[in-house]
Amino acid sequence: MAKLAGLTERRLRELATEGWFPKSAHGAYQLVPVIQGLLRFSRERDQQRIIQDTYDSIGSCAAGTGVPLTTIRQAKRPGCSAFRGSPVDLASLLR
Repeated sequence: MAKLAGLTERRLRELATEGWFPKSAHGAYQLVPVIQGLLRFSRERDQQRIIQDTYDSIGSCAAGTGVPLTTIRQAKRPGCSAFRGSPVDLASLLR
């Protein structure tokens, strides 16, 4: 299960102890409850993340990062790679 989830066995046990999914029984996890728990954990973690990797708009990027809107607009003018797609890519913007 750890290999499938891309986690260490220790982290998988920690998540089970935190109640995201049932603990293993005799060294085996139940597939469906674990996947459901990992998806719920991922969703909740993403919702609690203050700074995101991408933002839907320049305004949401400014609001989420605290970077002034005028500064972001100035970065857009010279052809910053952060604005190549629909979302604003924060890593590219910071570079």
